[in-house]
Amino acid sequence: MHPCPTGCGDSAATGKLMCPLCWREVPKHLQQEVYRTWRDYDRQPSDAHWTSYRDAYDAAVGSVP
Repeated sequence: MHPCPTGCGDSAATGKLMCPLCWREVPKHLQQEVYRTWRDYDRQPSDAHWTSYRDAYDAAVGSVP
């Protein structure tokens, strides 16, 4: 478990970006982008793939009110 990056005070399960309540607030297209960019990085780790994932991560976290 780790703190949810949105700052909501809940915990996120290991291997999950954020807690379930916050994840439901993330628009579907951003959820898909997080998954896609993580898969790309997981298959072929590189600085470019990591940067794409971090951009998707930041957008997802920033989309939670």
